[in-house]
Amino acid sequence: MNNEENARIGAALFDNFKLTKNNIFATCLLPEFERIMQTSEEFKMPAAAADLRDLNAPILDTKREQYFYTHGKNVIVNKFDKTQAQNGQPDEEVLTLEGAAEKAIQWSPKGTYMILIKADQVVFLGGEAMVPIITLPQSKVTHVKMSPCEKYVLTFSPLADVAFTVWNF
Repeated sequence: MNNEENARIGAALFDNFKLTKNNIFATCLLPEFERIMQTSEEFKMPAAAADLRDLNAPILDTKREQYFYTHGKNVIVNKFDKTQAQNGQPDEEVLTLEGAAEKAIQWSPKGTYMILIKADQVVFLGGEAMVPIITLPQSKVTHVKMSPCEKYVLTFSPLADVAFTVWNF
């Protein structure tokens, strides 16, 4: 193109232009293209997602069963090993969540997430370290139900303006 203005107009016009049903143009300006080309080919897991890669690890552990119990406002997550119990060895305490038990606590249907109902939000924890995955900002929740495929969440807040809310998880 002759100048930068014409290049910007051309990039805007042809971006997402459908050639055929399966072929679509993607356009950008040269500085953006150079930035994209300098991206490393090696994938590095972001630090925040490091615990998420093993989200299904507790489910796939066939030797031990994961369970939780509350002690005051603390939630203790343990793993029960049948062979250790038969040998008289105590359960190994896995994790203590300080002050997490405000209202109700439950597992999701597949056991992927631990659902904590708090006064002003619903928190979904997961992974080996039980890190917060998603937080639903809804107050006055008394019950939470998750679909069997763990894709949708239904929250019940009888004292709120809208009693039932469906979330696409």
